Amino acid sequence: MKRVVIFLILGITSSLFGQAVFMKKTTLLNFGLGVGQGYVRYWGVGYSSTPYINVSFDHGVYDFPDVKGLSVGLGGYFGWRRTSYTFIDSWRDRHGRWHYSESVTSIWNYMELGFRPTIHYSFEGVKAEVYAGLPMGYTFVSHRWSNPDYNGVYYSRFGNFFGIGFQLGGRYFFSDRFGVFLEFGYFATYANLGVSLKL
Repeated sequence: MKRVVIFLILGITSSLFGQAVFMKKTTLLNFGLGVGQGYVRYWGVGYSSTPYINVSFDHGVYDFPDVKGLSVGLGGYFGWRRTSYTFIDSWRDRHGRWHYSESVTSIWNYMELGFRPTIHYSFEGVKAEVYAGLPMGYTFVSHRWSNPDYNGVYYSRFGNFFGIGFQLGGRYFFSDRFGVFLEFGYFATYANLGVSLKL
C-alpha cells in the first residue's frame, strides 16, 4: 500500500513539475470566440455582429537557453465574422418601383487569414503559461444587401485590407493535452476566449 501511495505522489509531482507547457517542437491547435470589435467597428441602433470565430495554431521553434520556460513560436490563424446594419429607407429600385419606409440590411462578411509569431513563458510547477503575439494578415471583405434591388452605395472603406495587431494571453492546461486560453489586445477583437489542444 505504501508503494502505491509513493508511486501516486511521484506521478502527480512529475505532472506538476514536468516539462514546460510550451517549448520547442510543441504544437498547439486553438479554437476561439472573440468579443469586442477591434478594428472592425460598428455601434448604435441597427448594428449587430456575430462573435469572431477563429482557429489558430502555434508551433515552438526556439527555446532560450539562459531563461528556463521562455520560448518562441510561429503559427497562423483563420477568422470569420459577420456584421450587419439594418435601417429604414424610402428608395427606388432598379426596376423603377418605389419602396416607402422599408427595412433594408447591409451585410458584411470578414474572413481573415494570417501569420502570428509569439513568445511564451511557461511557469515552473504549474501547467500554465503567458504569451504575447503579433498577428498580421489579410482581411477579405464581402458585402451584400438584404434586398438585391436596393440601390445602395458600397463604400471603398469596407474593402479588403492588411492588418497588424498585438495580443497578450494566458493559457492553463487541465491535462497534458487540453487547456483553455484568454487573449486581450488590438486585433479583430479586444478579447478572445477558447480552448487549446496540444498535438
